[in-house]
Amino acid sequence: MRNLLLFLKKTATFFEFLLLEIVAFLLIMQNDGYQSNVILSSCNSFVAGTYRIIDTVRDYFFLSRENQLLVEENTALQERVVMLEAALSRYSQTDSLVAGQEYEFFSAKTVYNTVDNMQNHLVIDKGKADGVRAEMGVVNSSGVVGIVKTVSNHFAMVIPIVNVQSHLSCRIGRNGTFGSLVWDARDSRYAALEEVPRHVAIARGDSVFTSGLSAVFPEGFLVGVIEDFDLSANAANYTIQVRLACDFRSVNYVKVVSYMKKEEYEAIKIEN
Repeated sequence: MRNLLLFLKKTATFFEFLLLEIVAFLLIMQNDGYQSNVILSSCNSFVAGTYRIIDTVRDYFFLSRENQLLVEENTALQERVVMLEAALSRYSQTDSLVAGQEYEFFSAKTVYNTVDNMQNHLVIDKGKADGVRAEMGVVNSSGVVGIVKTVSNHFAMVIPIVNVQSHLSCRIGRNGTFGSLVWDARDSRYAALEEVPRHVAIARGDSVFTSGLSAVFPEGFLVGVIEDFDLSANAANYTIQVRLACDFRSVNYVKVVSYMKKEEYEAIKIEN
């Protein structure tokens, strides 16, 4: 009790000043004049700023969930696009190898990724329990990422196209010429398109897409664009540098592509 009285004695002046300030503030607020308007305006600005900060913090913590929802929506839209393309292909009675194919897509998130090795790989958070199997293609919103190599119950390892073991069948959008995309382990932004014969007309800026000549990727997924090319005097094929569409240093959300008739497709290949 004695300590409390000593404390009040020492701080009496402060509390008296605080009480007078509150009284003065209330008197000003009751006045309809200029001071009241200034105080109300300041209070409103403070409250608005506080709510803005709270909304920003809340949006930040919910951003991951919003991204996941967008990925799932994008995956569903991509699946519909492929189905529509297959339907149009059947309707036009095309002889394309992708006519009538049916694909399914699984959204996933990258949990591990390397880009500076000769044999880069990445790991996604979907596996056998989610329907993911080896030899399935992997893409993101920018373009082709790679192909699933090994799978556990809840994870899968993907061999990206920036791996020296990767070979991807592609076609040039300008003329439909096929080629094989390989990586030389120099720069994760570029790869080389091989086996394009010298008589074909190509140009810088031509788009390169998946060819559809396998059961891994549907035809038409963007791989990159031709940035430079060279043709030696005695060479049979071009030397082509492709700037890859996917930024492998920031691969986050991806889609796994499943060809639902893959077993039938592989069986008929073995028979022939």
